[in-house]
Amino acid sequence: WLFGGIFKVLSTTGVEGPNGYELEELAEYSNLVGRLKIRMPTPARGRAFYLENHFPEMFVHEILPEPYSGAEFPGFENIVISFHELKGIVQAQKSDWKAALGGVKGIYCIHDRSNGKKYIGSAYGGEGIWSRWTSYVLSGHGGNVHLRKLVEEHSLAYAVAHFQFSLLEYRPATTDDAVIIGREQHWKRLMLSRGDYGYNGN
Repeated sequence: WLFGGIFKVLSTTGVEGPNGYELEELAEYSNLVGRLKIRMPTPARGRAFYLENHFPEMFVHEILPEPYSGAEFPGFENIVISFHELKGIVQAQKSDWKAALGGVKGIYCIHDRSNGKKYIGSAYGGEGIWSRWTSYVLSGHGGNVHLRKLVEEHSLAYAVAHFQFSLLEYRPATTDDAVIIGREQHWKRLMLSRGDYGYNGN
């Protein structure tokens, strides 16, 4: 098991289930995020567990010198990564990911795994997809109005816990920006990412 942080519950949101909490990451343990590996037998059933019930079975397996930065670049068609995974990739400046994503324009999707809502975005300048996704790692919202509001209400920890990134379409860096913008609108219509089903406002 890879350590992902320790969070303090600030308040409950009134929503039933595991997403009904406002959380704050405890900074004193942040230097171990992505580095501390714990050995613990996988419980037979369940999606979530009270770790205090399993402490006797847990022991430190390894402390990595650097945060785990994820697997090798899987190919454009196979990108489905969590915010936490993306953060590790960007912080490590993984050359395979940076070279691939920095050389293309494209359309991407951010899924909010807590409610199923989607945000469709595009990248068509600078270092392409790499530059655009780096902005999400730094801010949690990349400047989008609805995502910004979400992060400001719940903190960056919300994005880390719930956002998942995937690449819907990629084009050569020489592709005209108008083509990318047009394809973005197509995907917004297809994925119903406006209104009740998503975070796109236009």
